[in-house]
Amino acid sequence: MTKQLLIYEKVVPVSQERHLDWHIQGKDYAFSRSVNSVPLMATEFPFAANDYTIVFAGNQATGEILPAILLGMGEKNLYLSETGEWKAKYVPAFVRRYPFVFARHDDGSTLTLCID
Repeated sequence: MTKQLLIYEKVVPVSQERHLDWHIQGKDYAFSRSVNSVPLMATEFPFAANDYTIVFAGNQATGEILPAILLGMGEKNLYLSETGEWKAKYVPAFVRRYPFVFARHDDGSTLTLCID
């Protein structure tokens, strides 16, 4: 999978055989160093509004408009310290869920939990 989802490089389905002994440790957000914005869910607005600029970005081809949080300009996340720590009080859900993401099957009927 290409970098279609901003921070994900190589997404594979979670499987017992491959990931049985894996674990996640710590809160290193260095993976988001080059991300300047992330999607925002409506339920996050009250928490995110204190720390971030919320914008509504659209796709002219589809006419779809979605809320997003601005994290910086260019390819730099200004809310990330040099050591990979998050500098704001609230960490967006899109960032917190990493390295997990759901992938929809081609027929759209089911979702598969994947890991980067």
